[in-house]
Amino acid sequence: MKISPAIALAAAAAAPLVSAGQFCNDDKSFCVNAVVSGANVTVTYGCKATGWCAFGIGRAMADADIVVGWNNGASFVISDRTATGHALPAFDAVQAVSPVAAPATLDASHTIKVSYTRPVAATGADKAFPSGSSSFIYAMSNNAVSDPTSANSAFTQHNGGHSPFTADLSAQSSTGTGNGTATRPSSTSTATAKASPTKSSAAVPGATKTTAGSLFFGLLSAILFL
Repeated sequence: MKISPAIALAAAAAAPLVSAGQFCNDDKSFCVNAVVSGANVTVTYGCKATGWCAFGIGRAMADADIVVGWNNGASFVISDRTATGHALPAFDAVQAVSPVAAPATLDASHTIKVSYTRPVAATGADKAFPSGSSSFIYAMSNNAVSDPTSANSAFTQHNGGHSPFTADLSAQSSTGTGNGTATRPSSTSTATAKASPTKSSAAVPGATKTTAGSLFFGLLSAILFL
């Protein structure tokens, strides 16, 4: 069966553009991976801490869009928050993040692993997820949160490391500056995690990444078989 170039082009145009980037600090005590697919982004991060771990969009805590995660038994809890300075970040009225099964293990030694999807566009108090070289922050603590079952739990100040960093998390090969270096994202999809009962979740198998290269070869094959 022959496929016309017009049909092949339409199929290529309909497929969402997918890009991915990853950042790890120097000792890999914190790593974050982002996969942008169309209007949504899946963020996975992990750290070597026993209390909580946070990843945020911004140069510093002031006006940062932050997602904090911690373990609750065999599951994890995520909390969408906004920081205004060196104080407990406020719980967002609109929780624009949805927990998903972690698509990749960033580092086997990470004791907290969190994965979620969110819109790329600004939603509620959340900033738009940036493209190109952008500013981010991370922090972690070895102190447990007050109520690990609640996404609105209080927690104490970070004591396990924190830093701003610059990276392009929307690129296939990310470059980063600051307190760490960027690495190419993992191509495997093995780790899974369940969300806390306080938030809805779904077991999502590792997604196959669609790249511009695969679309090109698909189009070329369709034309050659005409």
